[in-house]
Amino acid sequence: MPQTLIEKIAQKFAVGLDPKHQVRAGDYLSIKPAYVMTHDNTGAVIPKFKSIGAKKLFNPDKLLTHLITMFRINQKKI
Repeated sequence: MPQTLIEKIAQKFAVGLDPKHQVRAGDYLSIKPAYVMTHDNTGAVIPKFKSIGAKKLFNPDKLLTHLITMFRINQKKI
């Protein structure tokens, strides 16, 4: 059975796999992502980051930050 698109992407970024292994749904993988994304709530994530013993980012050039702007429009003024 051919791999799905997601299985192919996971295969491409998986580390430590036997070269003959084909990734399938349900596999547990270690992934080396091209980029890591976070958002403006990063402050809440820092304690979790530290709790796993992390001291610094392995490669800070791979971090993308997305700022989420939320606002409410007063419908009566429109």
